[in-house]
Amino acid sequence: MQRALGAIAALVAIAFAYGAGPTAALPISSTPSPPPTPEPTETPIAATLPTLPEESRLVFVLDGTISSRSMSNSEIPAHLRDALVVDGRTLAPAGAPELIKIENSRAAQAPDVDGSVEIYFEPLKLTDGRTLPLRTPIAHIDHHLTTGQADTQEITDTLEDIFIPYHYMWRILARKGQDVNLGPGTQVRASTAATIRVDRNGVSIVTPPPLKLNDDVPKAAFSPNPFYTVPPTHAPPAPRRTQSPATPPPSDSPSPEASSIP
Repeated sequence: MQRALGAIAALVAIAFAYGAGPTAALPISSTPSPPPTPEPTETPIAATLPTLPEESRLVFVLDGTISSRSMSNSEIPAHLRDALVVDGRTLAPAGAPELIKIENSRAAQAPDVDGSVEIYFEPLKLTDGRTLPLRTPIAHIDHHLTTGQADTQEITDTLEDIFIPYHYMWRILARKGQDVNLGPGTQVRASTAATIRVDRNGVSIVTPPPLKLNDDVPKAAFSPNPFYTVPPTHAPPAPRRTQSPATPPPSDSPSPEASSIP
């Protein structure tokens, strides 16, 4: 019995040893790893010139007051809030003076007509003496109310109409609107109307090309009648007298009456 058990144990050990030998030497299959990515090669990149593109925003601080009561064609002083630096070059320092021109203004009137003003930015003078043209993003300024302010004013008007006698008549007939009043310290924005490029030769200001218009002259499908006849600049020529046809001379042939006489 013991010999049989020993033989069986020996056979089992031999089987385990035989199965573990060649099988353990085989590689274990796994997920194939992705192929190594090639290292990126350096490609030459064209060097771009440092530029300040057109329509870049500049912030100015008012030194005067822009009001709807200001006179037209008046100039309001202002200064540049931040220095204008392109590629390490300071083209205009902080505090550079600027002038804002008032093109047109309209004061507040009754009833409830708010005032308005139209402004225009003069070109900004750079440190080298040249000027940078500016564009005004918001040229027309009027009295603006937010949604909350408009709702509050409407509720206030309703309550005053209820509790104050004749307030409704005064509001629609005699109450004056609100004026525009931008005092010193107000920040206003402008946009550059040209591109600034910096290269070895210096700084260049490139203005955009003019708009291309169609050269074709529009032709109407019909000729409209003039509103009135243009009088002639010179007197009309005097009419010429035409000669009447000459009377034929009498003929020498005898008349019938003379031939009938014996």
